[in-house]
Amino acid sequence: MRSSRGDRVRSRLDVLAEAGLSATEFLGAVCEHLAEAVPYESVCAGTTDPASGLVTATVKRPDVDMHDAEFARLEYDPAIADVNRFAELTRRSVPIGILHASTSGDPSRSYRYREFLCPLFDFRHELRSVFRDASGVWGAIGIYRAGGATGFSDDEAAFVAGLTGVLARGIRRGLLVGVARLTDSDTDRSGVLIVDHANTVVQTTAVAEECLHGLADLGRGSLPASILAVVAAARARNSVPATARIPNADGGWTTVRAGLLSGATNNVVVTLDRPHPKDMVPLLAAAYGLTPRERDVLARVLRGQGTATIARQLYLSAYTVQDHLKAIFAKTGVSSRGELIGRLAFFGA
Repeated sequence: MRSSRGDRVRSRLDVLAEAGLSATEFLGAVCEHLAEAVPYESVCAGTTDPASGLVTATVKRPDVDMHDAEFARLEYDPAIADVNRFAELTRRSVPIGILHASTSGDPSRSYRYREFLCPLFDFRHELRSVFRDASGVWGAIGIYRAGGATGFSDDEAAFVAGLTGVLARGIRRGLLVGVARLTDSDTDRSGVLIVDHANTVVQTTAVAEECLHGLADLGRGSLPASILAVVAAARARNSVPATARIPNADGGWTTVRAGLLSGATNNVVVTLDRPHPKDMVPLLAAAYGLTPRERDVLARVLRGQGTATIARQLYLSAYTVQDHLKAIFAKTGVSSRGELIGRLAFFGA
């Protein structure tokens, strides 16, 4: 990969990260520009919930059926041992993996390669990365080349690894674009659907159908990749439910919870709710890039505590609390406590 080409792509992505695009619009632009520096046959990029690590929306180029249900099973089922899972990549100092390198040149050692990439798509080369910054892990990408193509080089891997911070920033900013204003009445509606062992919806409520149609990644299958990820995680965890906060196409959010039904059917019950505004504050605080200490201060501001009380509880001086507040105001684009409470508590962007 020529340095000038890579510099050109990096500069474009840096601009796009600040361009006010939604998270999925930003990832779509990333996929288009990335091809100039790292050519591919196919690419799939997605946003992730930084709290659960689950995929919450996906963008694919070309936009074809990527067998999302099987992909989710391979990604989240702990009974399947494999290399370069996204959860593993988040723990690496450099969050990237080339399939050939990770299998010592024998990709058939990878279950994902043997049972998914090769037989379904003839993908023989895979490069994976996650997008993270100090605020958390905000997305992931899989880049693929078919049989007969040259494998991914160390230079290409280093290039993608060098983008992880700017791509995380673009997703964070995108999640704050056009965020809908909600009132408590919007949180009263809850939808329920039941998914069988083949990931087919066998029962649903009207509210659940409405929620599904509002998600940002409708996809080509019967269920969006984001829902399939939560369902797969619920099956993998057995008795422990899985939860993810998923962005909607209108800028709002849906909280998705999934758990196995009792019995041996392997059916999963999924609930879809509009989250209460206060439940979204941790994610929005992370999306704004607040430090842990700034989040501590924010939590107390939202409880209505004054500077002196916050200083006493956090063992800080009042001046230090004020400095943290100034930083919070700058990051969230407000100038007062009242504006801050309005912005975070009611999703104003």
